[in-house]
Amino acid sequence: TKEKAAKSAQETKEKAVKAAQETKAKAENAVKETKAKAEKAEKAVKATSAKAVADAGRILASFAGVSGMVGGQFIDLSIEGKKVEAETLEKMYGKKTGALLKASCVLGCIAAGADDEKLKAAEEFGGKIGFVFQIIDDVLDVVSTPEVLGKPILSDEENEKTTFMSIYGEEKCRQIAKKLTDDAVKALDIFGKDESAELRELAINLLNRNK
Repeated sequence: TKEKAAKSAQETKEKAVKAAQETKAKAENAVKETKAKAEKAEKAVKATSAKAVADAGRILASFAGVSGMVGGQFIDLSIEGKKVEAETLEKMYGKKTGALLKASCVLGCIAAGADDEKLKAAEEFGGKIGFVFQIIDDVLDVVSTPEVLGKPILSDEENEKTTFMSIYGEEKCRQIAKKLTDDAVKALDIFGKDESAELRELAINLLNRNK
Protein backbone atom coordinates (compact mmCIF):
# COMPACT_ATOMS: atom_id res chain seq x y z
CA THR A 1 0.00 0.00 0.00
CA LYS A 2 2.83 2.38 0.88
CA GLU A 3 4.55 1.53 -2.41
CA LYS A 4 1.38 2.26 -4.36
CA ALA A 5 0.86 5.54 -2.52
CA ALA A 6 4.46 6.55 -3.17
CA LYS A 7 4.19 5.58 -6.82
CA SER A 8 0.94 7.53 -7.16
CA ALA A 9 2.49 10.57 -5.50
CA GLN A 10 5.50 10.35 -7.80
CA GLU A 11 3.28 10.11 -10.86
CA THR A 12 1.23 13.06 -9.67
CA LYS A 13 4.41 15.06 -9.12
CA GLU A 14 5.72 14.19 -12.54
CA LYS A 15 2.43 15.18 -14.14
CA ALA A 16 2.45 18.47 -12.26
CA VAL A 17 6.03 19.18 -13.34
CA LYS A 18 5.20 18.30 -16.94
CA ALA A 19 2.08 20.49 -16.88
CA ALA A 20 4.09 23.37 -15.41
CA GLN A 21 6.74 22.96 -18.09
CA GLU A 22 4.10 22.91 -20.83
CA THR A 23 2.43 26.00 -19.39
CA LYS A 24 5.78 27.79 -19.20
CA ALA A 25 6.56 26.85 -22.80
CA LYS A 26 3.18 28.10 -23.98
CA ALA A 27 3.65 31.36 -22.08
CA GLU A 28 7.11 31.85 -23.59
CA ASN A 29 5.75 31.16 -27.09
CA ALA A 30 2.89 33.59 -26.49
CA VAL A 31 5.36 36.28 -25.40
CA LYS A 32 7.47 35.68 -28.51
CA GLU A 33 4.42 35.83 -30.81
CA THR A 34 3.17 39.02 -29.13
CA LYS A 35 6.61 40.61 -29.43
CA ALA A 36 6.83 39.63 -33.10
CA LYS A 37 3.38 41.06 -33.80
CA ALA A 38 4.28 44.28 -31.98
CA GLU A 39 7.47 44.65 -34.00
CA LYS A 40 5.55 44.00 -37.22
CA ALA A 41 2.90 46.54 -36.24
CA GLU A 42 5.56 49.11 -35.39
CA LYS A 43 7.17 48.68 -38.80
CA ALA A 44 3.76 48.98 -40.49
CA VAL A 45 3.00 52.18 -38.56
CA LYS A 46 6.33 53.71 -39.55
CA ALA A 47 5.78 52.79 -43.19
CA THR A 48 2.21 54.07 -43.10
CA SER A 49 3.25 57.29 -41.40
CA ALA A 50 5.83 58.00 -44.07
CA LYS A 51 3.31 57.33 -46.82
CA ALA A 52 0.67 59.42 -45.04
CA VAL A 53 3.03 62.39 -44.79
CA ALA A 54 3.89 62.10 -48.48
CA ASP A 55 0.22 61.76 -49.48
CA ALA A 56 -0.77 64.70 -47.29
CA GLY A 57 1.90 66.93 -48.80
CA ARG A 58 0.90 66.00 -52.32
CA ILE A 59 -2.80 66.60 -51.70
CA LEU A 60 -2.23 69.89 -49.89
CA ALA A 61 -0.08 71.16 -52.76
CA SER A 62 -2.77 70.16 -55.24
CA PHE A 63 -5.61 71.85 -53.36
CA ALA A 64 -3.60 74.98 -52.63
CA GLY A 65 -2.06 75.49 -56.07
CA VAL A 66 -3.27 76.45 -59.52
CA SER A 67 -5.72 73.55 -59.61
CA GLY A 68 -7.12 74.64 -56.26
CA MET A 69 -7.27 77.83 -54.19
CA VAL A 70 -4.78 79.86 -56.22
CA GLY A 71 -6.62 79.00 -59.42
CA GLY A 72 -9.95 79.88 -57.86
CA GLN A 73 -8.70 83.25 -56.67
CA PHE A 74 -7.38 83.98 -60.15
CA ILE A 75 -10.81 83.30 -61.64
CA ASP A 76 -12.43 85.47 -58.97
CA LEU A 77 -10.23 88.45 -59.79
CA SER A 78 -10.51 87.98 -63.54
CA ILE A 79 -14.34 88.02 -63.66
CA GLU A 80 -14.90 91.33 -61.88
CA GLY A 81 -17.00 93.56 -64.09
CA LYS A 82 -17.83 90.70 -66.44
CA LYS A 83 -20.93 88.64 -67.09
CA VAL A 84 -20.09 84.96 -66.71
CA GLU A 85 -22.02 81.70 -66.83
CA ALA A 86 -22.95 79.64 -63.79
CA GLU A 87 -20.43 77.00 -64.89
CA THR A 88 -17.60 79.50 -64.40
CA LEU A 89 -18.82 80.30 -60.92
CA GLU A 90 -19.08 76.60 -60.07
CA LYS A 91 -15.49 76.12 -61.18
CA MET A 92 -14.36 79.10 -59.12
CA TYR A 93 -16.25 78.02 -56.01
CA GLY A 94 -14.90 74.49 -56.35
CA LYS A 95 -11.34 75.77 -56.51
CA LYS A 96 -11.62 78.35 -53.73
CA THR A 97 -13.61 77.41 -50.63
CA GLY A 98 -14.29 73.96 -52.03
CA ALA A 99 -10.59 73.14 -52.27
CA LEU A 100 -9.91 74.62 -48.83
CA LEU A 101 -12.51 72.44 -47.16
CA LYS A 102 -11.64 69.40 -49.25
CA ALA A 103 -8.06 69.69 -48.00
CA SER A 104 -9.22 70.00 -44.38
CA CYS A 105 -11.42 66.93 -44.60
CA VAL A 106 -9.08 64.72 -46.61
CA LEU A 107 -5.96 65.54 -44.58
CA GLY A 108 -7.81 64.66 -41.40
CA CYS A 109 -8.76 61.29 -42.86
CA ILE A 110 -5.20 60.62 -43.99
CA ALA A 111 -3.95 61.32 -40.47
CA ALA A 112 -6.54 58.86 -39.14
CA GLY A 113 -5.49 56.15 -41.61
CA ALA A 114 -8.78 56.11 -43.53
CA ASP A 115 -9.09 53.94 -46.65
CA ASP A 116 -9.56 55.25 -50.19
CA GLU A 117 -13.34 54.99 -50.04
CA LYS A 118 -13.48 57.21 -46.96
CA LEU A 119 -10.99 59.65 -48.49
CA LYS A 120 -13.26 59.97 -51.50
CA ALA A 121 -16.29 60.56 -49.26
CA ALA A 122 -14.39 63.18 -47.25
CA GLU A 123 -13.41 65.01 -50.42
CA GLU A 124 -17.01 64.98 -51.64
CA PHE A 125 -18.25 66.30 -48.31
CA GLY A 126 -15.68 69.10 -48.20
CA GLY A 127 -16.32 70.14 -51.78
CA LYS A 128 -20.07 70.31 -51.38
CA ILE A 129 -20.13 72.27 -48.12
CA GLY A 130 -17.56 74.63 -49.61
CA PHE A 131 -19.91 75.23 -52.53
CA VAL A 132 -22.80 75.78 -50.11
CA PHE A 133 -20.75 78.29 -48.13
CA GLN A 134 -20.13 80.36 -51.27
CA ILE A 135 -23.75 80.24 -52.44
CA ILE A 136 -25.04 81.36 -49.04
CA ASP A 137 -22.37 84.06 -49.06
CA ASP A 138 -23.84 85.34 -52.34
CA VAL A 139 -27.33 85.32 -50.85
CA LEU A 140 -26.37 87.09 -47.62
CA ASP A 141 -24.52 89.80 -49.52
CA VAL A 142 -27.92 90.83 -50.88
CA VAL A 143 -30.53 89.96 -48.26
CA SER A 144 -28.67 90.53 -44.98
CA THR A 145 -27.75 93.77 -43.21
CA PRO A 146 -24.32 95.17 -42.26
CA GLU A 147 -25.28 94.84 -38.59
CA VAL A 148 -26.03 91.13 -38.86
CA LEU A 149 -23.40 90.22 -41.43
CA GLY A 150 -20.65 92.22 -39.77
CA LYS A 151 -19.49 93.72 -43.06
CA PRO A 152 -20.88 95.88 -45.88
CA ILE A 153 -23.53 94.30 -48.09
CA LEU A 154 -24.05 94.53 -51.86
CA SER A 155 -20.28 94.44 -52.36
CA ASP A 156 -20.63 91.97 -55.25
CA GLU A 157 -23.04 94.32 -57.02
CA GLU A 158 -20.73 97.29 -56.47
CA ASN A 159 -17.81 95.30 -57.91
CA GLU A 160 -20.02 94.22 -60.82
CA LYS A 161 -19.44 90.58 -60.03
CA THR A 162 -21.70 87.83 -61.33
CA THR A 163 -22.86 85.60 -58.50
CA PHE A 164 -25.27 82.72 -58.06
CA MET A 165 -27.65 85.25 -56.55
CA SER A 166 -27.57 87.48 -59.62
CA ILE A 167 -28.13 84.48 -61.89
CA TYR A 168 -30.71 82.43 -59.98
CA GLY A 169 -32.23 84.63 -57.27
CA GLU A 170 -32.62 83.75 -53.58
CA GLU A 171 -35.18 80.93 -53.81
CA LYS A 172 -33.27 78.93 -56.42
CA CYS A 173 -29.97 79.54 -54.63
CA ARG A 174 -31.34 78.14 -51.41
CA GLN A 175 -32.77 75.13 -53.26
CA ILE A 176 -29.37 74.40 -54.80
CA ALA A 177 -27.65 74.85 -51.44
CA LYS A 178 -30.15 72.50 -49.76
CA LYS A 179 -29.54 69.77 -52.36
CA LEU A 180 -25.77 70.13 -51.98
CA THR A 181 -26.11 69.92 -48.20
CA ASP A 182 -28.24 66.78 -48.42
CA ASP A 183 -25.64 65.19 -50.70
CA ALA A 184 -22.82 66.23 -48.38
CA VAL A 185 -24.55 64.71 -45.36
CA LYS A 186 -25.23 61.53 -47.34
CA ALA A 187 -21.54 61.23 -48.16
CA LEU A 188 -20.85 60.92 -44.42
CA ASP A 189 -22.82 57.66 -44.10
CA ILE A 190 -19.66 55.64 -44.62
CA PHE A 191 -18.21 57.04 -41.39
CA GLY A 192 -21.19 56.07 -39.24
CA LYS A 193 -23.98 58.28 -37.93
CA ASP A 194 -22.56 58.84 -34.44
CA GLU A 195 -18.97 59.32 -35.61
CA SER A 196 -19.96 61.97 -38.15
CA ALA A 197 -22.62 63.75 -36.08
CA GLU A 198 -20.60 66.95 -35.65
CA LEU A 199 -19.83 67.16 -39.36
CA ARG A 200 -23.51 66.71 -40.19
CA GLU A 201 -24.32 69.54 -37.81
CA LEU A 202 -21.63 71.68 -39.43
CA ALA A 203 -23.13 71.15 -42.89
CA ILE A 204 -26.61 72.13 -41.70
CA ASN A 205 -25.30 75.18 -39.86
CA LEU A 206 -23.50 76.39 -42.98
CA LEU A 207 -26.73 76.08 -44.92
CA ASN A 208 -28.80 77.94 -42.33
CA ARG A 209 -26.29 80.60 -41.27
CA ASN A 210 -27.27 84.27 -41.35
CA LYS A 211 -23.81 85.78 -41.17
